[in-house]
Amino acid sequence: MQPRIPRQPAPEDGCAPGEGAGLGAELAAVVTAARRRAVRDADRHTDTAHLLHALLEADPEVRAVLGDGPLIARLLG
Repeated sequence: MQPRIPRQPAPEDGCAPGEGAGLGAELAAVVTAARRRAVRDADRHTDTAHLLHALLEADPEVRAVLGDGPLIARLLG
């Protein structure tokens, strides 16, 4: 059985042409992580859930805003 979405080689810089233009290094890393998560989950598009997970994993200040309660567990779960 072939995968639903054919594997495509990732661009060397982690962003597809036209994506990531003007982003700082930290934000570009979050976008790259979100795209990786979408590919791993076999999703066709990177959506807000992928971006939120990547941002929560990458930025301790963002995670601190939500605290360590059940909300963060639900978001990352």
